[in-house]
Amino acid sequence: MTLIDGMVDYIVDNMNQYNIILLKPYSESDKALYERARDRYNTLIKNKPGAMNAKILELDLGSSGGRELNAQVLKDTTNVFIVPSDNVKFVSGALNRMNKVMNMNPYAKNLKIIAFGFEDWNSFDDLDILHRNRLYQHYVSYRYVDYNKGRGLEFVKAFRSKYGIDPNVYSTQGFDIGYYFLSALHLYGVNLEPYLSVHNVPLIQNAFDFEQTDAGSGMENKRSCIVMYNDYTLKRVH
Repeated sequence: MTLIDGMVDYIVDNMNQYNIILLKPYSESDKALYERARDRYNTLIKNKPGAMNAKILELDLGSSGGRELNAQVLKDTTNVFIVPSDNVKFVSGALNRMNKVMNMNPYAKNLKIIAFGFEDWNSFDDLDILHRNRLYQHYVSYRYVDYNKGRGLEFVKAFRSKYGIDPNVYSTQGFDIGYYFLSALHLYGVNLEPYLSVHNVPLIQNAFDFEQTDAGSGMENKRSCIVMYNDYTLKRVH
Protein backbone atom coordinates (compact mmCIF):
# COMPACT_ATOMS: atom_id res chain seq x y z
CA MET A 1 0.00 0.00 0.00
CA THR A 2 2.88 2.35 0.77
CA LEU A 3 4.36 1.75 -2.68
CA ILE A 4 1.05 2.30 -4.48
CA ASP A 5 0.72 5.58 -2.56
CA GLY A 6 4.19 6.62 -3.71
CA MET A 7 3.33 5.72 -7.31
CA VAL A 8 0.10 7.72 -7.35
CA ASP A 9 1.72 10.68 -5.59
CA TYR A 10 4.41 10.83 -8.28
CA ILE A 11 1.87 10.58 -11.11
CA VAL A 12 -0.36 13.30 -9.64
CA ASP A 13 2.59 15.64 -9.08
CA ASN A 14 4.51 15.00 -12.31
CA MET A 15 2.13 13.53 -14.91
CA ASN A 16 -1.24 15.16 -14.24
CA GLN A 17 -1.14 16.82 -17.67
CA TYR A 18 -1.45 13.38 -19.30
CA ASN A 19 -4.29 10.89 -19.77
CA ILE A 20 -4.18 8.69 -16.65
CA ILE A 21 -5.75 5.23 -16.95
CA LEU A 22 -6.21 2.61 -14.23
CA LEU A 23 -6.59 -1.00 -15.36
CA LYS A 24 -8.90 -3.25 -13.37
CA PRO A 25 -7.06 -6.44 -12.34
CA TYR A 26 -8.54 -9.93 -12.49
CA SER A 27 -7.70 -11.30 -9.07
CA GLU A 28 -9.24 -10.43 -5.74
CA SER A 29 -5.76 -10.21 -4.25
CA ASP A 30 -5.05 -7.13 -6.43
CA LYS A 31 -8.40 -5.47 -5.73
CA ALA A 32 -7.13 -3.60 -2.66
CA LEU A 33 -4.26 -2.07 -4.64
CA TYR A 34 -6.63 -1.06 -7.43
CA GLU A 35 -9.05 0.62 -5.04
CA ARG A 36 -6.23 2.33 -3.16
CA ALA A 37 -4.82 3.79 -6.40
CA ARG A 38 -8.25 4.94 -7.59
CA ASP A 39 -9.24 6.60 -4.32
CA ARG A 40 -5.88 8.27 -3.75
CA TYR A 41 -5.72 9.68 -7.27
CA ASN A 42 -9.28 11.01 -7.17
CA THR A 43 -8.58 12.69 -3.84
CA LEU A 44 -5.21 14.25 -4.65
CA ILE A 45 -6.09 15.40 -8.17
CA LYS A 46 -8.58 17.87 -6.71
CA ASN A 47 -5.57 20.00 -5.77
CA LYS A 48 -4.38 20.07 -9.41
CA PRO A 49 -6.85 22.38 -11.21
CA GLY A 50 -5.01 22.11 -14.54
CA ALA A 51 -5.00 18.32 -14.67
CA MET A 52 -6.26 16.57 -17.81
CA ASN A 53 -8.28 13.98 -15.87
CA ALA A 54 -10.25 15.33 -12.91
CA LYS A 55 -11.06 11.68 -12.19
CA ILE A 56 -9.01 8.66 -13.10
CA LEU A 57 -10.18 6.68 -16.13
CA GLU A 58 -10.94 3.07 -15.11
CA LEU A 59 -10.81 0.40 -17.81
CA ASP A 60 -11.10 -3.35 -18.09
CA LEU A 61 -8.32 -5.13 -19.94
CA GLY A 62 -10.64 -5.94 -22.83
CA SER A 63 -10.00 -8.31 -25.70
CA SER A 64 -6.53 -9.54 -26.60
CA GLY A 65 -6.53 -7.38 -29.73
CA GLY A 66 -6.49 -4.19 -27.68
CA ARG A 67 -9.45 -2.54 -29.45
CA GLU A 68 -11.17 -1.46 -26.24
CA LEU A 69 -8.02 0.17 -24.90
CA ASN A 70 -7.36 1.81 -28.24
CA ALA A 71 -10.79 3.45 -28.14
CA GLN A 72 -9.93 5.20 -24.87
CA VAL A 73 -6.33 6.16 -25.59
CA LEU A 74 -5.71 9.75 -26.67
CA LYS A 75 -3.65 9.77 -29.85
CA ASP A 76 -2.07 13.21 -29.44
CA THR A 77 -0.52 12.96 -25.98
CA THR A 78 0.98 10.64 -23.37
CA ASN A 79 -1.23 7.97 -21.82
CA VAL A 80 -0.17 6.62 -18.42
CA PHE A 81 -1.48 3.13 -17.59
CA ILE A 82 -1.40 2.16 -13.92
CA VAL A 83 -1.31 -1.64 -13.69
CA PRO A 84 -1.90 -2.42 -9.98
CA SER A 85 -0.87 -6.07 -10.11
CA ASP A 86 2.09 -8.41 -9.79
CA ASN A 87 0.22 -11.27 -11.46
CA VAL A 88 2.41 -12.27 -14.39
CA LYS A 89 -0.50 -13.31 -16.62
CA PHE A 90 -2.37 -10.05 -16.11
CA VAL A 91 0.72 -7.86 -16.44
CA SER A 92 1.86 -9.65 -19.59
CA GLY A 93 -1.61 -9.34 -21.11
CA ALA A 94 -1.75 -5.64 -20.28
CA LEU A 95 1.63 -4.89 -21.87
CA ASN A 96 0.76 -6.94 -24.96
CA ARG A 97 -2.44 -4.94 -25.47
CA MET A 98 -0.66 -1.62 -24.99
CA ASN A 99 1.90 -2.64 -27.59
CA LYS A 100 -0.91 -3.52 -30.00
CA VAL A 101 -2.43 -0.08 -29.42
CA MET A 102 0.88 1.43 -30.50
CA ASN A 103 0.85 -0.79 -33.60
CA MET A 104 -2.67 0.39 -34.49
CA ASN A 105 -1.53 4.01 -34.63
CA PRO A 106 1.67 4.11 -36.69
CA TYR A 107 1.10 7.71 -37.79
CA ALA A 108 0.19 9.16 -34.38
CA LYS A 109 3.57 10.78 -33.77
CA ASN A 110 2.58 12.31 -30.44
CA LEU A 111 1.11 9.10 -29.04
CA LYS A 112 3.09 7.74 -26.11
CA ILE A 113 2.20 5.05 -23.60
CA ILE A 114 3.80 4.61 -20.19
CA ALA A 115 3.16 1.39 -18.24
CA PHE A 116 3.39 1.91 -14.48
CA GLY A 117 3.78 -1.03 -12.12
CA PHE A 118 6.03 -2.73 -9.58
CA GLU A 119 9.64 -3.87 -9.26
CA ASP A 120 8.57 -7.53 -9.27
CA TRP A 121 7.89 -7.18 -13.00
CA ASN A 122 11.65 -7.24 -13.58
CA SER A 123 11.76 -10.90 -12.58
CA PHE A 124 8.98 -11.97 -14.98
CA ASP A 125 10.48 -13.98 -17.85
CA ASP A 126 7.21 -13.77 -19.79
CA LEU A 127 7.43 -10.00 -20.29
CA ASP A 128 8.74 -9.04 -23.72
CA ILE A 129 11.80 -6.83 -23.23
CA LEU A 130 10.86 -4.90 -26.38
CA HIS A 131 7.45 -4.09 -24.90
CA ARG A 132 9.01 -2.93 -21.65
CA ASN A 133 11.30 -0.60 -23.55
CA ARG A 134 8.69 0.66 -26.00
CA LEU A 135 6.21 1.36 -23.19
CA TYR A 136 8.76 3.16 -21.01
CA GLN A 137 8.04 0.84 -18.10
CA HIS A 138 8.03 2.74 -14.80
CA TYR A 139 7.92 1.08 -11.45
CA VAL A 140 7.83 2.09 -7.81
CA SER A 141 10.21 0.61 -5.28
CA TYR A 142 11.74 1.27 -1.88
CA ARG A 143 15.28 0.83 -3.27
CA TYR A 144 17.52 1.61 -6.21
CA VAL A 145 21.24 1.33 -6.80
CA ASP A 146 23.50 2.16 -9.74
CA TYR A 147 26.66 0.10 -9.41
CA ASN A 148 28.41 2.12 -12.13
CA LYS A 149 28.82 5.38 -10.24
CA GLY A 150 28.79 7.09 -6.88
CA ARG A 151 28.31 5.07 -3.70
CA GLY A 152 27.23 2.04 -5.73
CA LEU A 153 30.56 1.89 -7.56
CA GLU A 154 32.55 2.46 -4.38
CA PHE A 155 30.63 -0.34 -2.68
CA VAL A 156 31.41 -2.73 -5.56
CA LYS A 157 35.13 -1.95 -5.29
CA ALA A 158 35.16 -2.46 -1.52
CA PHE A 159 33.12 -5.67 -1.73
CA ARG A 160 35.38 -7.13 -4.43
CA SER A 161 38.45 -6.26 -2.40
CA LYS A 162 37.03 -7.95 0.71
CA TYR A 163 35.32 -11.03 -0.75
CA GLY A 164 36.62 -11.42 -4.31
CA ILE A 165 33.12 -11.35 -5.84
CA ASP A 166 30.55 -8.72 -6.83
CA PRO A 167 27.76 -7.76 -4.44
CA ASN A 168 24.14 -8.55 -5.24
CA VAL A 169 20.92 -6.90 -4.16
CA TYR A 170 20.83 -8.91 -0.93
CA SER A 171 24.38 -8.11 0.17
CA THR A 172 23.74 -4.44 -0.55
CA GLN A 173 20.45 -4.59 1.34
CA GLY A 174 22.15 -6.28 4.29
CA PHE A 175 24.84 -3.62 4.42
CA ASP A 176 22.32 -0.78 4.34
CA ILE A 177 20.11 -2.24 7.06
CA GLY A 178 23.05 -3.10 9.29
CA TYR A 179 24.73 0.27 8.84
CA TYR A 180 21.52 2.21 9.41
CA PHE A 181 20.36 0.48 12.58
CA LEU A 182 23.80 -0.08 14.12
CA SER A 183 24.62 3.60 13.67
CA ALA A 184 21.27 4.49 15.27
CA LEU A 185 22.04 2.11 18.14
CA HIS A 186 25.45 3.75 18.59
CA LEU A 187 24.00 7.28 18.65
CA TYR A 188 20.75 6.79 20.56
CA GLY A 189 21.10 3.55 22.49
CA VAL A 190 18.58 0.74 22.76
CA ASN A 191 15.63 3.15 22.95
CA LEU A 192 16.27 4.36 19.42
CA GLU A 193 12.76 4.15 17.97
CA PRO A 194 11.74 7.80 18.71
CA TYR A 195 14.81 8.99 16.79
CA LEU A 196 14.35 6.99 13.59
CA SER A 197 12.27 9.77 12.00
CA VAL A 198 15.31 12.08 12.13
CA HIS A 199 18.13 9.54 11.71
CA ASN A 200 19.62 9.95 8.24
CA VAL A 201 22.84 8.34 7.02
CA PRO A 202 24.13 7.90 3.44
CA LEU A 203 23.34 4.39 2.22
CA ILE A 204 23.90 2.42 -0.99
CA GLN A 205 20.48 1.47 -2.35
CA ASN A 206 18.03 2.50 0.36
CA ALA A 207 16.81 5.62 2.09
CA PHE A 208 14.74 5.18 5.22
CA ASP A 209 11.91 7.56 6.00
CA PHE A 210 10.20 6.15 9.08
CA GLU A 211 6.83 7.37 10.27
CA GLN A 212 4.61 6.07 13.01
CA THR A 213 1.66 4.27 11.46
CA ASP A 214 -0.86 4.96 14.26
CA ALA A 215 -0.81 6.12 17.85
CA GLY A 216 0.71 3.34 19.91
CA SER A 217 1.83 1.44 16.80
CA GLY A 218 5.26 0.87 15.32
CA MET A 219 7.19 2.67 12.58
CA GLU A 220 6.94 2.12 8.84
CA ASN A 221 9.35 3.11 6.10
CA LYS A 222 7.39 5.45 3.83
CA ARG A 223 10.15 5.97 1.30
CA SER A 224 9.52 5.21 -2.36
CA CYS A 225 11.43 5.92 -5.54
CA ILE A 226 10.45 5.79 -9.21
CA VAL A 227 12.57 3.87 -11.72
CA MET A 228 12.17 3.90 -15.51
CA TYR A 229 13.14 1.24 -18.01
CA ASN A 230 14.43 3.13 -21.04
CA ASP A 231 16.98 2.34 -23.71
CA TYR A 232 17.20 -1.14 -22.17
CA THR A 233 18.55 0.20 -18.88
CA LEU A 234 17.01 1.10 -15.53
CA LYS A 235 17.26 4.73 -14.47
CA ARG A 236 15.94 6.40 -11.36
CA VAL A 237 13.73 9.38 -12.22
CA HIS A 238 12.54 10.31 -8.70
